[in-house]
Amino acid sequence: MKKFIVSFILLSPLFVMSQMKGIIPFTHAKYETYGISFKDIEFKLAKNTWLSNRLPINTEFEIKLIKPSGFKVFDDICFPAVSVFLSKNNGDTLGYSTDILKNRKGFNIDSLSNLSISLSFNNFVKVGDTCNLRVTFYDTKSENFTKVDFPMYIVESFLPIENSNAVYSEYGLFETKSNLDLGKSIYKEDTTEYVVYKKLAFDTINLNYEEFKSGKETITFYDNHINKVKKMENFKIDVKPNTENDKKMSFNILLTDLSNYAHSNYYFHYRWESKDKLKVFEIILNFYY
Repeated sequence: MKKFIVSFILLSPLFVMSQMKGIIPFTHAKYETYGISFKDIEFKLAKNTWLSNRLPINTEFEIKLIKPSGFKVFDDICFPAVSVFLSKNNGDTLGYSTDILKNRKGFNIDSLSNLSISLSFNNFVKVGDTCNLRVTFYDTKSENFTKVDFPMYIVESFLPIENSNAVYSEYGLFETKSNLDLGKSIYKEDTTEYVVYKKLAFDTINLNYEEFKSGKETITFYDNHINKVKKMENFKIDVKPNTENDKKMSFNILLTDLSNYAHSNYYFHYRWESKDKLKVFEIILNFYY
């Protein structure tokens, strides 16, 4: 069955050289980066893009930092490393390594297209466990790093693998990952002395309203430290069928009168998944007032 995925992220981490935090689409993972820039962070399950944080037991997965930079270079050689810490929610440690790559000779900076690790849990993990993974990509010759925190839920191995081989990316004002045909997106911002208005509007094709109503929505707000906060006031998301095409969905997101949140950074995370969990739609907005 074809799987449909789309996500929008405002403020891509591409070429970030200062400290930045954010949320990674589909996985509920959080990242923090200082000095290490990258194009993307990919999560792979059975060689395809992972669409959730539900991990079938005894299944290997991969995390990949795409086009990393920010490492000190000596005669065209850089010295990246990757530390890994695995634990259960009760505090039990499942595994730890200060450098899983162990490449003492370094990497040629011109051929360093990605940093990738593959992991699986040991026999101490069982179905129903919540596990936590921290992966830190870092430069052994400086203090630069990118840290990823990823909570996972262990599920039965016979459940369908929630992944997709049809996720495409493009970068610009929005970082877009999609295999849905998208209508025109509109991003508008108007500012007065007291009120800020932001609007994002777009259509998705190959997702009809009846299917949308049978799926599950999750809306989460985060503060600057990527900690969950209560639902923000005056934040509206309006989803309705497209009147001109019954195979389209129209999404409108409007932020208004947020003067009470002045000088703060917030994240809005919207996730929709179909009843069979094989279609996923996500929006992640990072907004500052």
